[in-house]
Amino acid sequence: MPVSAQNLVIPATTGTEACTEGGWSELQPAAFSRVDTPTLNSVTMRLQGFARGTVRTWGGRGSSFNLNIAVQKNTSGAPDETRNIGQITATTVIQSRDYTFSNLEKNTRYVVTIYNNNDHANPYVRRCFKTRGEYTNAEQNLNPDGSRPDKDGRFGCFAVASTRQDIRDCLCGQRRSNGVLGNVLGDSYRTSLGCS
Repeated sequence: MPVSAQNLVIPATTGTEACTEGGWSELQPAAFSRVDTPTLNSVTMRLQGFARGTVRTWGGRGSSFNLNIAVQKNTSGAPDETRNIGQITATTVIQSRDYTFSNLEKNTRYVVTIYNNNDHANPYVRRCFKTRGEYTNAEQNLNPDGSRPDKDGRFGCFAVASTRQDIRDCLCGQRRSNGVLGNVLGDSYRTSLGCS
């Protein structure tokens, strides 16, 4: 089956491999005891319970901390969504809790941060993830029958992925049209791309 006739499914991922190449890295990822596999438009993470001493090991200073958790695309700028975790004092203990972030874009790299007050540029915790991508023939710039159009020459992973890392992830994680994960690429090409 030609590569162009496939329904592309770009896998979701979490952790260091979800951080943009040359961009942010993770900080204190163990602050989250569980990160569910992201869907097309959401992710759920379980923040472990902690007290002021834990925030101090993250680099927090002072007698109290007003902590926030936020999600944003894995670029610089303001968070897309922010929630208050709570005020941490000498006697406060934050209980373990799930945070779900929805209304995310598919096949997009995001970062969840925990930071003090409004200082989101200097987070204590940073966890990367990428939402899943699922593309129809039209979104892949293919004709409805799966044939490649002649107009611009871009198709498949090169039409739907935005960065070189996303193109590689897409090529490594393609599925055949019957939904069975297949080795569409030759072994030497998969090795050169760094596919697992």
